[in-house]
Amino acid sequence: MIDVDAVFRDPIDPSTVRLTIGCGGCARGDIYFSEEPWPLELQPPEYEPFSQTAIRSGWRGKLGDASKKFPSARLANCDHFTIRLDVFANASGPVVWGAVIGRDEHFTLAERASFGFYQLQNHGSEWTDAGFTLWINLVLAIALIATTKLLVFHGYGGGAMARALVLDSSGVVRYACNAREICYDAAVHAYTLSLLELLTHFTFCISVEGLEMSEFSFWVFWTVIFGVCNVLPLILILVIWGFMYSEDKRNCLVRADIWAPIELLLAVLFLYSLGSGLFFGPFFWGVGALARLRETEWVGRWMRTPVHLSPIAAARLEEDEKQKRDCEERSALVVLRHPHSLRV
Repeated sequence: MIDVDAVFRDPIDPSTVRLTIGCGGCARGDIYFSEEPWPLELQPPEYEPFSQTAIRSGWRGKLGDASKKFPSARLANCDHFTIRLDVFANASGPVVWGAVIGRDEHFTLAERASFGFYQLQNHGSEWTDAGFTLWINLVLAIALIATTKLLVFHGYGGGAMARALVLDSSGVVRYACNAREICYDAAVHAYTLSLLELLTHFTFCISVEGLEMSEFSFWVFWTVIFGVCNVLPLILILVIWGFMYSEDKRNCLVRADIWAPIELLLAVLFLYSLGSGLFFGPFFWGVGALARLRETEWVGRWMRTPVHLSPIAAARLEEDEKQKRDCEERSALVVLRHPHSLRV
């Protein structure tokens, strides 16, 4: 027995279409068919949490029920199996539908990584036909993040930007580009866009008249898709980004030797997690983690390049080192001459 179903986006009049299931195909050379007409009885719309779409099953029952099984014995000497929908001229408009064959879905690693693109296709021309929301949400994400930066850093003259000020060889003040910060920034934009897309199309679905949403679909969306796969990595990236500017690089919460491989592993795991960050979120996070490997002792020493300082910066560094050595020598002399003077 083969589990079968046909799902529709809009309510349609069953008399305007004909659904057939059996041996056959849609290619030009597929002349002979043994497909059987299948009576349609559209069901109320249901929420599909993984693609954030509303679907209507073609007839009663659930996958696995006897009503949604096709006897494979009828496919003897058959080249290929098909579910065909013929739309008659009296149909009120185009029919958006999809065939379902089998219950257990298995994905390759490439398909898992591209799950975010599958979601966007369903949001757009493949199903909901609302692809314009991607561009609107992209503008909103950029504006939201830019506003947050302005409020947190009080303008681009302070905060992280102030730490990026450097002197070039001519003594002119310029901004330095940090590869990790660029990657984290791009990842935050991708995850913010993903969250906005999820919220937008969840809203579209719940506005569909008569929509039925099971507890499973509700909790899978809010707990797994929204929370674990998007909110959690966004929080992790922001925390890692914040610790990036810690002065104490030997702190166990900052050390690259500990956290760089963990960060890279997390990025790879989220890359294959149900469209997390629309692919680009974990991708840029992973690139940032690779850049962080330069800070480790066991990998970084093979990746680091010599640093060439300007004459002004080199002179300042030499003077700072000299003052530091002098201060340490004076402190050592004080301890030797007056060992009890420092007791409290």
